[in-house]
Amino acid sequence: MLNIPQMNPKMLSTVVRHSQHKGALSFLGPHATVGSFVPLHPGPRIIVVCLPILAVLVAALASTGTPQYVSVLIAASWAVLAPAALFSAWAARLLPIISGAFIVLAISALPFNSPAFIADIWAALTMCLVTLPRPQ
Repeated sequence: MLNIPQMNPKMLSTVVRHSQHKGALSFLGPHATVGSFVPLHPGPRIIVVCLPILAVLVAALASTGTPQYVSVLIAASWAVLAPAALFSAWAARLLPIISGAFIVLAISALPFNSPAFIADIWAALTMCLVTLPRPQ
């Protein structure tokens, strides 16, 4: 076995397995692959995925007019899609895309530097980062 520091056994076996293919170049550096989308697993991660709704709901309650409508739309659609991602892979695939659309919606529809704008942008950015697939 190779004596490479800071490599766990799973990563080392992946590197060795890929380098033993016929015609493949020998690669001994660490690498990560992004797995396919799977439904979210119930547990602490789903709570973290649902937490940004609170900031958007507070912004919706504190504002009137268009900012309120935009915040309610973001909160309602996230409240529907996040639990749906527990059961279906297509909803899990849509979460980062929809949260990116929330960022575009907030930038285009809300007045710059308003409390609703700040809350919605940060919540949508958090939603996008939390739902991105993790390297395996």
